[in-house]
Amino acid sequence: MPTCFAPDWEQSDSFLPDQITGHEGMYQLLDRFGSAFSEIHFDLTHLFAEDKLVCVRYSLVALHSGAFLGVEATNKKITTTGIAIYEMENNKIKVTWGEIDFLGILTQIK
Repeated sequence: MPTCFAPDWEQSDSFLPDQITGHEGMYQLLDRFGSAFSEIHFDLTHLFAEDKLVCVRYSLVALHSGAFLGVEATNKKITTTGIAIYEMENNKIKVTWGEIDFLGILTQIK
């Protein structure tokens, strides 16, 4: 596991009803996204930090190569944007809040 995540990391606004915490939770999140999309490319467009919070805005391009939110692989390219806010503790990510345009993604893969 990347050392940037705290052992008790949590995704505080997860769209996954069974999201677990800690390093295993991060593996679970990465595995679910990575099994639905391939050829993933992130571009960081903005980065802000203050006290214990870091905010990242990004754009994302990927290929829909596996099931995602009930839609089987279409092999369509998707583009979207998102924002992640990280609460830091001891120089590690303790909590993640994320916003991504899931409706936009679903529109592109249907």
